[in-house]
Amino acid sequence: MSEITITMPRMGESVVEATVLKWLKKEGEQVSVESALVEIATDKVDSEVPASHEGILKKILVATGQVVRVGAPLAIIETGEASSDQVIPTAAVAEERQKQAVSFDHVPPARHGISIPKRKLSPLVRQMADVQNISHEILVQIRPTGQDHQLTKRDLVDYLQQKRHQPVELPRTGSRVLIGARDRVVPITRMQRIAAEKMVQSKHMAPHVTSFLEADVTDMVAWRAAHRSRLERAGVVKLTYTPLLIHAVAQTLRSTPALNAWIDHDQVVQKHEVNIGVATALSEGDLIVPVIKRADTLTVAALASEIHTLTMRARTGMLKPEDAAGATYTVSNIGTFGNTMGTPIITQPQVGVLAMGKIEKKPIVCSTPQGDSIAVRMVMSLSHTYDHRVVNGAVGGGFLQDLARRLASFALWARSL
Repeated sequence: MSEITITMPRMGESVVEATVLKWLKKEGEQVSVESALVEIATDKVDSEVPASHEGILKKILVATGQVVRVGAPLAIIETGEASSDQVIPTAAVAEERQKQAVSFDHVPPARHGISIPKRKLSPLVRQMADVQNISHEILVQIRPTGQDHQLTKRDLVDYLQQKRHQPVELPRTGSRVLIGARDRVVPITRMQRIAAEKMVQSKHMAPHVTSFLEADVTDMVAWRAAHRSRLERAGVVKLTYTPLLIHAVAQTLRSTPALNAWIDHDQVVQKHEVNIGVATALSEGDLIVPVIKRADTLTVAALASEIHTLTMRARTGMLKPEDAAGATYTVSNIGTFGNTMGTPIITQPQVGVLAMGKIEKKPIVCSTPQGDSIAVRMVMSLSHTYDHRVVNGAVGGGFLQDLARRLASFALWARSL
């Protein structure tokens, strides 16, 4: 018999830790190779950790809700193989588990001389408590149902639902929020919380500047109308405007390396690969950003297929960690929601993000050899936000103008196959 230690896998170059969401197997259960053991969540995507060997799940080393660094032990599987040096001594396991546990050690001074006991809180529970302004005095009074007497998300939701029958005042900085009997308390989701923290961090770090431009996309619309049926008959998924727009953005980034870049402390790293993140809305109201790798090397047909695959994975919870990692630039097609323009927030460490508005008919003044005339054209508003620490108006605005020129002459350079 031997014991195999399952560790937290590496899930991308920028991912250093993950939160354990749910154990899919119990101690003592039989597991097979590649069967899912545990659900984990990073700041990019939820995923599963599979078993590397067949055997019995002997010991779970990390409780639900705990944050674990890459490479740290998660569980021990007992196999029928001969003993190997992969066994972790019990003392070492206990020490590692203690190091990885997230505990709430800071407790505010007790009121009126009452001693407030300490209680371990998972990151998710701590976030919910912060959002709902549930005091530490109340937290220690809620009956925990989790492993090792930890509070769970369900415990807090039950507590909040029990309080709905009466008005409750929750203290907030600079104001007081009154929750009435008919109000609905909706905890902020983990993905929303993570996204909020990253957006606040980005606005704090980077001076955001946004340039706006209306692009004549009549030629692009005509190109899609002319090629849509042929491409879809050839097996390409439904041809929307998104792959056409990504195609133009990728080529424009290739000729504007200053925007296909990351900021690394006091230096700018201009990335060789053009990896475009596409903001995707989920049914629960969350937002996730799958990444199209080497987008500048793909045809319109290949882009359409890749976007469809990534979007379906995202909306069915099947997105892999690597599918949401490595973006060098991000786009958001807000036109799908009927919006004209917006001011998107940069995803660090990137230096730019583009919002693409809806396409609509507008009267445009056109210059011809015979003089000016007014014509009805298909127009799209573009909003380009960039980091003014390293991108000035000439580069940021020039990128937008170059992109608009490509869209206006789409048929001259687009690659469909």
